[in-house]
Amino acid sequence: MNSKPPPCPGCSGTGQIHFFGGVSRFQFSYEECPECCGTGILDLPADNGTGLADIAAVSEKFLASLSEILTTALVNGETIRLRGFGSFSRQQNANGKYSIRFLPARNLLQ
Repeated sequence: MNSKPPPCPGCSGTGQIHFFGGVSRFQFSYEECPECCGTGILDLPADNGTGLADIAAVSEKFLASLSEILTTALVNGETIRLRGFGSFSRQQNANGKYSIRFLPARNLLQ
């Protein structure tokens, strides 16, 4: 049985907490949740003393979040540029279908 760990009560599973941070009523600051260290969950899998389970859980959460952010931005027609890596954009072909185009940064091609 693969049961998902419960979300962190401090951040409701988002991994971030926000608070009012200025004179404007619309200015908020975001920080990593101190209770779950930004993972969104409190109970990470046991790692048998190697520390690798923590890295795997945090990496998995990061990659899932990054994928969601990139997908949402591309669906909205935005171009995503990652300095030193490359850029992603949405291209429409002749029959009206969309595809994702990746242009690597120059330093990746060397």
